[in-house]
Amino acid sequence: MTTTNNLRILSALSCLLLFTLATDPSFAVEKKVTHSMGTFPAIKAENLNEKTFNLPADFPSDRTLLLLGFKREQADTLETWIEGLNLTEKEIAWFEIPVISSAYSIGAFFIDGAMRRGVPDLKIRERIITLYTDQKAFASSMGFDDQTLGAYVAVVDRKGNNLGFVEGGFSKIKAAKITSLLRSK
Repeated sequence: MTTTNNLRILSALSCLLLFTLATDPSFAVEKKVTHSMGTFPAIKAENLNEKTFNLPADFPSDRTLLLLGFKREQADTLETWIEGLNLTEKEIAWFEIPVISSAYSIGAFFIDGAMRRGVPDLKIRERIITLYTDQKAFASSMGFDDQTLGAYVAVVDRKGNNLGFVEGGFSKIKAAKITSLLRSK
C-alpha cells in the first residue's frame, strides 16, 4: 500500500468517526446522567405525626437528604448529622428514617407511640418516618452493606435513585460529600 492509499483510508475513517460522534445522541456534551448507587424501594409509611407517605414519590424535593438507622442505638449517630448540618434551621429537605424489621410491625402502634413521647417537638416528628420492612432487603436495595446495617446518610431523588451516601456520624469530610450531592442538579 502506498502512502496515498493510507492517507485516504485514514481520512475516510476519520470522517466516519466524526459523523458517528455528530449524529449519535449518546455522545452529546450536555447529556445529563443520573448515576444511582441503589434504589429507595416503593413503600408506604407514616411519620410520627401519623401522616402517610408513598415513598419515594412523596419526597419533597428533587434531592432529599435521608438519615437512615437500622438499630435504636444509631439514633445518637444520626443526631450528629442534624446538629452538624444544623438541619432544624435550614431549608434542606430531609427525613430521619428508622428502618425497623417487619417482624415488629405488629407492635408499630406501641413503638411509634414511644417514639412520639420521646420526640415532643411536632416539627421534628414531621421529619421522622418509620419504615417497617425487611431491613436487609432495604439496605441491599439502597446499595448499603446489608450485613452490618450501620447508620447511613443518603441523598435520593423522587424516583428513589440513591445518588450517594456516607456511613457513620457527622464529619466535615462526609458533610462536604453530602452537601455537594444536594447541590448537584
